[in-house]
Order: sequence, then structure tokens, then C-alpha cells
Amino acid sequence: MNETASSVLTIDLGAIAANYRLLAERARPAVAAAAIKADAYGLGVAPVSRTLWTEGCRDFFVATLDEAIELRGLLPESRITVLNGLIAGEPALFREYALMPALNDLGQVDEWRADCRIKGPAPAVLHLDTGKMLFFCGGAFEALYAQVFERVTSPTSRVKLPTETVIVDEGRVEIREWFTLRHHFRQEDL
Repeated sequence: MNETASSVLTIDLGAIAANYRLLAERARPAVAAAAIKADAYGLGVAPVSRTLWTEGCRDFFVATLDEAIELRGLLPESRITVLNGLIAGEPALFREYALMPALNDLGQVDEWRADCRIKGPAPAVLHLDTGKMLFFCGGAFEALYAQVFERVTSPTSRVKLPTETVIVDEGRVEIREWFTLRHHFRQEDL
């Protein structure tokens, strides 16, 4: 310990393990996963992820592809989802490191589907922006979402999805469109 330090932070990996065990037990039969973005929120991705793995955690969420690649080196058998999704041209890296993208807009869905048509199926997670609709829909949410999503994305739909212009690396401009349930919800769908 540094004798001149004005404060000391102690990371209690035992507490992290106990919290995971408690949450995993309460979640059963669902699977409990761990979000370990930003160096496990500053606690250290290596010690935290290894502790969680020892406790039985097999599913991890990270924010970026770089975080996922680092975690893959630490936990080769884990299931890792990258919440930031795909940036154009990245599907090969997701496949190389056996990572799952969270597909955050229809452009990402299209790119992943195109890659899967060429290279074969690969898992992904669909990010659903529910806004506050989950509160209203409860257990019927999945069916409601499927109905509304199909209505909005069908080839005959006249619905325009919201778009945003994003400046991505190296000055490229990307137009993203997204599906938000609250923009397409009708009261009669309940």
C-alpha cells in the first residue's frame, strides 16, 4: 500500500461473486449475464470477468468491438455480445472472434443478413428500443413487437423510419435508420 495515498479503493471480488450468484438464482430459469463495459466499469475487466466465469456466468455484454476482442482473449469459451453493433465492414471480425453483434438499426440487420447469406448463419442480438412501452405491454410485448415490426418493415409498408446522420471513423458519413416501438404503436394493438 502507498503510505502517502489519501484514499484507497478496494475491489471486493467476493462481493461481485456473491451478487452474481444471488442474481443468477433469482433469474432462474432465465440466464443471468454480466455487462462489463468500460473495463468492467473501472473495476478491471480481467479480475471481474474471471470471477464471474468461476461463478458460472457464460454470457457477457460489452460496448465495443475492442472490448469484446480483449474479453475473448480472457474467456475463450464465453458468449459475448457487442452492444454498439456493427460498423460497416465489421462482420468478418465478429466471425473471427465468435462475437454476437447487437443489431441496432435496419442497416445493421441488412448487413448481418447479407453476410449470413454468403458465409452461413451466425448468431446476433436484435436491440429493441421499446421506449416506455414495456411497462404497458408486459408479457404480450413479444407478440406486439412482432406485429408492429412486421407492419413497419414489410415491403409494402409506406412507413418511413426515423433516420440520423452519423459521422463515423475517417470522416465517413453514415445514415442510420431505426425502429422505435413508441413511434409505431397503436392503442388497439394492446
